[in-house]
Amino acid sequence: MPLSEGPRNQAVGLGIVRWALSVSLFSPGRTAAAAGLEETLLVMHHWRTNDGLSIGLSDRSVQDVVQRYGTPLYLYDLSKLRQQFLAISRVLGKDYAIHYSLKANNNLAISAELARLGCRADVSSEGELLIASAAGFPPAGTIVTGPGKTPSLIKAALEHGAGLMTVESMTEARRVNLEAQRLRRCQRVLLRINPARKPAGHGLAIATGITKFGVDEDQAPNVMEQVRSLRNIRCVGIQIFSESNILSADTLARHHVDTVAIALRLRDRGFPIEIVDFGGGIGVPYRPAERPFDLERYASTTHELAINHDFQFILELGRYLVAESGTYLTRVLDIKQSYGQTIVIVDGGVNHLFRPRLLHANALLEVIGKREPPSQTVSIHGPLPSPEDCLVDRLALPPLDVGDLLAIRNCGAYGLSHGLLGFVSHPMPAEVVVDGDRHRLARERGSPAD
Repeated sequence: MPLSEGPRNQAVGLGIVRWALSVSLFSPGRTAAAAGLEETLLVMHHWRTNDGLSIGLSDRSVQDVVQRYGTPLYLYDLSKLRQQFLAISRVLGKDYAIHYSLKANNNLAISAELARLGCRADVSSEGELLIASAAGFPPAGTIVTGPGKTPSLIKAALEHGAGLMTVESMTEARRVNLEAQRLRRCQRVLLRINPARKPAGHGLAIATGITKFGVDEDQAPNVMEQVRSLRNIRCVGIQIFSESNILSADTLARHHVDTVAIALRLRDRGFPIEIVDFGGGIGVPYRPAERPFDLERYASTTHELAINHDFQFILELGRYLVAESGTYLTRVLDIKQSYGQTIVIVDGGVNHLFRPRLLHANALLEVIGKREPPSQTVSIHGPLPSPEDCLVDRLALPPLDVGDLLAIRNCGAYGLSHGLLGFVSHPMPAEVVVDGDRHRLARERGSPAD
C-alpha cells in the first residue's frame, strides 16, 4: 500500500493485527456472533510534520483500508499507543504503578498490547474484568473501581484475585466485606474521597461538590474507623480523582500534592495509609490551539512526591494512553440545504461516537483526499432518525461530494466504548412485556461475556 511522499513527511507502512477472543469466555448458548467474536485492529503508523501535527496514514492507504473493511470504521494505531505508554513510564519511573482504565477503550487488541508492555488494569464491571483477563493483565495488579459495585461484580473480582478494590461508601465496604467473608478472603481496599478543595476547572469535572463519587473528605475519618471493624477487608489507602482531561501539568501536580496532604492527615490520625491512588487526569488536545501535556514539567512534582513520601502511588490512565491512537472514519451519504445551512449526512453517528462534553473535539476532522482550503460551513449529521444525531455543527470544510471520506481524529478514548449502552461494558437490561395480569420476557438480559 503506497504512502504519500514529500519533503515534510517521513512515513512507515501499514500492518494488521488480529486478536481472537476465546470462545471459552462466553457461556454456552450465546449467539454465534458473540461466541466467534474476533476484534480486528488496523494499525496506523503516524509521522510528524514540521508544525507538529499528526498526519497518520496517507490518503491512499486510508482508502485501501476502507475499501477492504467499509465504513463507519475505527482505526487504532499501536505504535502511538506504545509511544504514549513508554513516555509516561519513563518520566514516572518505578515509584508509580500505571493502570489502564478499560472504560476509555475496551478493545481487546489495545488491552492486550498494554498488558504486554507491563501496564496493569483498572476495571469497573464484570465485562471489563473478562476483557482484562483475556488480555493478560495480571489479577494481582488489577484494581476494581467505580460506584455501585454489585455483589456479582465483587464476587467475580474476589474470585479473579483482584489486588485492590475501591469502596465509595460504608454500604459498599460492608458489601465487599460480606462477599470476602463468604469466600474466606481478606480484600485490600482503598477509600475513595471527595475532596473539600474543588478542582481548578481546567479539565472535565468528575467529583466536585455534591457528587455520587466517594465519601466527603470530612466524613473520611469516621468511615475509615468503621471499616476497621470489618474483619474481611483491610483499608490500605485512598483514591481521589476529581478532574479529567487536564492539559496543565501544574494543575494536575497541585491535585497530587493536595491528595498526599489528605493521606498524611489520615496517617497522622492512626490510619495505615500505604497507597495513594491519584486516579487519572492527564489530558490530550482536542483543539488545534491546545498544547500537549508537559510530561517533563509534571515529572518534577511526581519525583519530589516519591522522594519525600513512602507511599505507593497509582495512576489510572485511559485517555492519555489511547485517545490519540484512534481515528473514526465515516462516509458522506447526502448533502442538502436547509434554510441556508448546508447539512451533510454521513453513515456514522452518535451511536458510535457519543461525546456530549467534548462536542468540539469532533471538529478535529479531515476530508480524506482533499487539500483545498475551507470554502463552506457545514453541519455533519448521522443517519439516526433523531435531531440529536449531530457529530459537529457549523464546521468550515473544503467542498464536499457524496462519497467523500471523513476522518475524525483523537477518538481512541471514549469513542465506541463510550456509547450509553456500551460504556464500562455493562450488560444490556432485560425487556419484559406486560398485558393485563400476564407478563413475558421479550428480550433476555445480557451477560458480562457479551
